[in-house]
Amino acid sequence: MKISVVIPHYNRDEMLVWCLRGLDAQDFPKDEYEVLVVGSLPDHIKDELTCTVRHIPYEKKSDERFPVATLRNMGAKEAKGEVLVFVDCDIVVSEDYLKNYWEILSKEDKFIFTFRRKTQEGFKIHDLSDLESADYVLDEREEMCRILDYKIQDIKSIFFWTYSHSFGMRKDSFVKSGGFYEKFRCWGYEDVDLGYKFYKMGIPIYADDKSKCYHLWHGEENDYNKIRQSYFNFYQIRRMHHDKLLDALGFTMTPEGFEEYSKKPMSINSLYLVTAEFFVRGFFAGMEEAEKAYKTGAAENKETNNYTDDYSEIEYTVRFSECDPYGIAHNSNYYSWFEGGRMKYLSEAGEGSGESKSFVTVKTKCKFIRPCELNDEILIKTKVSKNSDSEETYTFNQAMYRKKSGEILAKCVSSMRLSKQSSAWISA
Repeated sequence: MKISVVIPHYNRDEMLVWCLRGLDAQDFPKDEYEVLVVGSLPDHIKDELTCTVRHIPYEKKSDERFPVATLRNMGAKEAKGEVLVFVDCDIVVSEDYLKNYWEILSKEDKFIFTFRRKTQEGFKIHDLSDLESADYVLDEREEMCRILDYKIQDIKSIFFWTYSHSFGMRKDSFVKSGGFYEKFRCWGYEDVDLGYKFYKMGIPIYADDKSKCYHLWHGEENDYNKIRQSYFNFYQIRRMHHDKLLDALGFTMTPEGFEEYSKKPMSINSLYLVTAEFFVRGFFAGMEEAEKAYKTGAAENKETNNYTDDYSEIEYTVRFSECDPYGIAHNSNYYSWFEGGRMKYLSEAGEGSGESKSFVTVKTKCKFIRPCELNDEILIKTKVSKNSDSEETYTFNQAMYRKKSGEILAKCVSSMRLSKQSSAWISA
């Protein structure tokens, strides 16, 4: 068996039907892949399919949070394929999906994911062909690459991009990674944790840009409380991995910082990834300079414990012409979500103008004062403020402390300036 597709499922029968129909229509030999549905699977759904479908039952307790990590691990354990592919039950993939994954993973040990196209509220599917003509929201990861003109291999925060709605890897690498962590208390981040483990194992994370992956709309996408609570899981990831980079990512990850950040009228999905990438790049640039300064200082004075007093600064300016590759500025159907509401992307801004306009400028300054030890317990404090002289500028002040002694390890100051054009973009 070449490929095993694992689908965790509970109480979304209508979506599961279309997910399975998409997998049944694959341009890949039927005897070379299997589909494992873990959780619930009504008989009438299985009966209409021609591909191999196996059901692994799981009785969910009435008060139990949907144990998606457990279900995926159960499926992986039973899988017979050399390659594991994880697909959520609300995902429909194009007919070349498995063929494209096999073409890559049969030759190279990689972690593969596919960008999703999110259908809009009210979309009804009657045939797989309906998806080709559906209005959809571009995946924020793909949007970010377009905005910044980045290639996937340039992304420094790539482990944040490993959304489990559709990704795959070799089974032996999955086993070596330890699989999905099953003890998170809140929703989310079990997929990012897995991606981070592959990142640390040195296995390249790669985007399949040939396949199409459609995310069927459902109301939980607007569940702000669930999304906000998920950031508590990131605290747990930091405690498990003891990584300086993860510790410093409190800029966007602490619940306190996120709560303040999310009160601003911004599109969480795309700006979250953009600011995370800005910070990671600033962190690496600052760390590189700090290491040089620290080594130089240590050679001259072995008693010194200071990295450097200099800031390492990194600045990006995003251009409107780059962020609008599909003409979405003139398409009122292109939306993002925030706190259960809808926000319109640039449906009027820039009308009739092809010139390049400033979109967002972010500056990050990192000051590394002393080295962070492997077993340090870290405390991160974040303050988000709106500059009084400008309606479009926000400042993020962060300090990273050694918890026991209170010593400051690092400081980060970031500013985000939104142009008048982008002000129109983020207006609710």
